[in-house]
Parts: sequence; C-alpha cells; structure tokens
Amino acid sequence: MAAFLKECLGISDAALRKSIEGDSDWALVIKLHAYVEASLNFLLVKHFGDQRLEEVIAYLDISDRRRGKLAFIKALALLPREYRSFIQKLSELRNRVAHDVKNIDFDLKLYMESLDSKQFKEFADSLIPLRKRVLGFWAGKSVETAYKQIKTEPRYAILYGVLGIMLRIYQKQQVRKILAEGKLRRSKSNPKAP
Repeated sequence: MAAFLKECLGISDAALRKSIEGDSDWALVIKLHAYVEASLNFLLVKHFGDQRLEEVIAYLDISDRRRGKLAFIKALALLPREYRSFIQKLSELRNRVAHDVKNIDFDLKLYMESLDSKQFKEFADSLIPLRKRVLGFWAGKSVETAYKQIKTEPRYAILYGVLGIMLRIYQKQQVRKILAEGKLRRSKSNPKAP
C-alpha cells in the first residue's frame, strides 16, 4: 500500500496514518474522499494511457451517473459494483459534511446513530461486501456483527473500505504493468508475433 500511496498518489504512508489518528471525523471524511478521488483519477488516466487527460479527469464529478468518474468506471468495468456502491455512499457523506461549515464538529458515531434503519443498512451494506472481498474482515461472522462494528467504529469501517478500493486499484495497475512488460518482451524476442 505504501508503494501505491507514494508512486501513484504522491503521498506518504505517514501522511495517511496521521490523517487517521489525528483528524476530526469531519476532516477524516473529506481526506478519505480525496484519497478515493485521487485513486479514481489514477485508474482512469492509466486506463486511457494518456497523461494529457489527467486534468480533464480530475475535474469530473465522481458521482454523476451519466458523465462522472463512476459512470466511466462502470461503463469500462474497471471496478465491481460493490466498490462503486461504497464510493457513491462515501461521496454522499462527504458532500453532507463538506458543504456546510456547521458540520465542522461532525461525529461519525452520532451520524451512524442518527440514520434510520433503512439508511444505516444501505450505508453498511455498501461496506460489508467490500471488506469481506478485499480485506477478509467479517468472514464467517453474522451481518449483525458487521453492523455493530460499523456503528461503533465507523472511522475504521470507512477507512478499511477506502484502503480496499486503493488496494484494488493498485493491484489492477500492477497486473497491467506485468502484462505490458510481457508483451514488450514477446515483441522484442519475436518481432513478427502479434
């Protein structure tokens, strides 16, 4: 993960750790969303293979279902549905806290408690498959156990969701790099090969 943070996003592992440990919930949500957005930008630029698109992609909305980053990612099948679902929920949360200065004292635990059962279930359900699939959390545990952990430790639940997305994007990039190197070696050893 440290390699992805440094080479792909230009931030240090220490900067991420400092955000997690020292920031308010308000700042944490905004920063984690920024890490996800930077990761999505990286994913799209690498997919298109043209650095000139970096600034264009950076200014796309994340969540616009017709012309945002998630629309491109869905159409190009770059991330599975459960990843996109969590990103959508994180974007909604970020928009809620970022667009009103009164939310500077935002508290994730109080927020989770304030959600009605349907809203909480939607948010939690966006995290559960992601954490099971990527990080192995909650494997063999009940959904109720996962819900309880999300409600009592939302900072870490969201953090692990974000780390899962970043890890998936880094893995995709590493696979792409390995495949490209293999094609390059094949073409050098056999110039007539397709």
